[in-house]
This record gives sequence, structure tokens and C-alpha cells, in this order.
Amino acid sequence: MFSHESSFPSLLSLDFLMMNSSQVLLHFLQSLGPLEYVFIFAVACAEAIAFVGFFVPGMTIIVLMAGLAANGYLSPWALLILAIAGAFVGDAVSYHFGKMSKDFLKRSLKLRKHIERAEPLFHKYGWVSIGIGRFTSPVRGVLPLVAGIGGMRRRAFYIANAFFASAWGIASVATGYFLGSASRIFLREFHQTEWIAVEGVALIIIVWFWIRERRKKGGLRLFGARLSASSGRLNK
Repeated sequence: MFSHESSFPSLLSLDFLMMNSSQVLLHFLQSLGPLEYVFIFAVACAEAIAFVGFFVPGMTIIVLMAGLAANGYLSPWALLILAIAGAFVGDAVSYHFGKMSKDFLKRSLKLRKHIERAEPLFHKYGWVSIGIGRFTSPVRGVLPLVAGIGGMRRRAFYIANAFFASAWGIASVATGYFLGSASRIFLREFHQTEWIAVEGVALIIIVWFWIRERRKKGGLRLFGARLSASSGRLNK
């Protein structure tokens, strides 16, 4: 599926934009062959599933893969479609799990604390909270779950889910694709010293994405505390 062989001749290369993680990801995708597209779908889907998504840096992986797509390693359109489809299915799984298992979830102390932190957001914003959750990693998979527990109508959920999953997929792929395309232009136009500066900026961006995904659990607690404080001020 890849159009040409991978090469990583030096740090001052196109692939430095995605750092060592991109190199590992590229070799892994090459080892998968046609199953690479199953992997794309699975990553986007897993990140959107409640509680499972805490451990899957799906957005980071999609952004990295979009950077590879910009340089011909895989189809950007297939990546976009599968990222959207995976996000849509993952949120739907969370929604139906919440709908069918609300009693079990409320009895589980470990799971209930995550649910209670996301509930104020759902009750305040309704269907819009699905979009807020889609772009807020600490509650990405939990809000569809809360929507199911809260009895949100299926049609309203699926419409919101389709819209926001598409927006998330487009934003993620566009970000990675832009970075990958920009790196190719910079390689042609910049001298070595200038390219080192560009690499520094790229490193900051990639590290930011990585930290953002790795801090989901802590971010969820902070997010819930802020919501509770805001609700308290509004009720006064």
C-alpha cells in the first residue's frame, strides 16, 4: 500500500517532523500490509470508547499518520474516512453501553466517579456536549456514555455524533497533513540552521499532542472540579 520505501537518513530529514514515534509507526504499518487500514479504524474507535480511550492516544496517532500520508506513505482519503468512521462507532458503543448498563455503571464506585464528573456538562449543554467531549480528551468517551445513561434520544445522538466525529476527523487529519506537507517545503527552501529551528517547533507540537493524550486522567479530575465550581456559582 505504501508508494515508496521508507528512509530515515538523518535527523535533518522529512521524517524528523514526526520524531522517532513516526519511524516506529511507519515500520509498524508496513508490517501490517493491507491491515494498516484496520489499524486506523481500531485506533480511532478505541479512543472513543469509554474508559478504554484513557489508554489510547488515538488523536496523536492519527495526526502522525496524516503526516505520513502527506508524503505518500498511505492514502489521506482512506485515513480520513476511517478516522471518522472509527470515532463514530466508538462513540456509539459508549452511548449504547451507557443505555443498556446504567444500573451497573452507577453501582460501580470506580466507574461512577468518572461519570459524575461528566454529568454536569451533559445536563448543561445537551447534545452540544457530545462535540465538547469529542474535542476534550479527558471526557471524550465518557460523555457519549453519560448521554446513554441520561436517556438522550437515539436520533439526536446519532446526528450529533456524525457531525462531531466528522469535524474531529477532518481537524486531526488536516493538522497532520499540513505539518507533513510543510516539512517537505521547508526541506527544499531552508538551510540547515533554519531547518533546526523548524524541527524545534515541530518537536514542541508533537510533544504537546503526546502530553495532552497522556494527561487524560489528571485532566478529567481538573475538568470535573472546574465544572462543579462553575455549577456552584450559577446556583448561588
